[in-house]
Amino acid sequence: MLPAILTAILFAFSAVVSQRATRIFGALPANAYRLCIACAVLGLITLATDATRGTSSLHSELFGSYYWSGLIGFGIGDIALFLAYARLGSRLTILLNWCAAALVAAAGDLWLRAHGLTLPQCGGVAAIMAGLLVALWPSGEAGKKHAPAGYLWALLAGVGMGMGTVISGLANDQAQTLGVEVYGISQAFQRSTAGVTAALAALMVVSHSPLAAPAKPWKHKPFWLIATALCGPVAGVSCYQWAQLELRSSATVVAIAATSTLLVIPLAKLMERDAPGPRQIAGTVLAAAGIILLKLYS
Repeated sequence: MLPAILTAILFAFSAVVSQRATRIFGALPANAYRLCIACAVLGLITLATDATRGTSSLHSELFGSYYWSGLIGFGIGDIALFLAYARLGSRLTILLNWCAAALVAAAGDLWLRAHGLTLPQCGGVAAIMAGLLVALWPSGEAGKKHAPAGYLWALLAGVGMGMGTVISGLANDQAQTLGVEVYGISQAFQRSTAGVTAALAALMVVSHSPLAAPAKPWKHKPFWLIATALCGPVAGVSCYQWAQLELRSSATVVAIAATSTLLVIPLAKLMERDAPGPRQIAGTVLAAAGIILLKLYS
């Protein structure tokens, strides 16, 4: 349970600093730059760790699965996520993203891994999703009009995250069958290689598009780019992969990590002047009850 909670904390910081990086560099450049930084850092850590352990965590039988997981999750999912940030803001984007990801992960586990949720676990996931909806739906959102593309990008990001998580789980199942160990940081590195490929390809395709044009400049540009790389694909995804090894259920990992959206409330208020409404307390209590239920029955 600890790695999933750490994931939630790291992803919350990543969500807010990612929106700031998007404003500075543009959606697709920010995503590509941060993944390049993350891939380099994760690669160095993996090589150092393998050298210390005296054994390689990179296996040809498994790399393809982790690569596809990263291509769908980091690639499609993160590209869509950054495009949604620019249109919906961090709170609404990650709300839609995580809710879609939890549903897709649950369906994918059942379909591809024959690993369904028990009734109490379904209740826990449902409570978390309901709590997020109550707590995180921005105040006054009913009166706002967002471009339909923003909602589509956010939902696509959730599909990418959910399916990427399921495929990563399949790779972990395969590793267990082969009797090999691939720790969380190494998994994150292997997945990030695909993310870099997809992000750079997308950036090249739309390099002359307004999507890639940087917005107004801000001070301390390197800080925001490095922060989103370290909080998200480096530390956050490493903990996310660690959580998968511990909990085994993609839907459970996604649901617990989704509580990062609750932590975004004070961060968004501080950094984006996005004041939350009174519903957040009830939503937080409901989501916390869901986490307790998952803890008891996972």
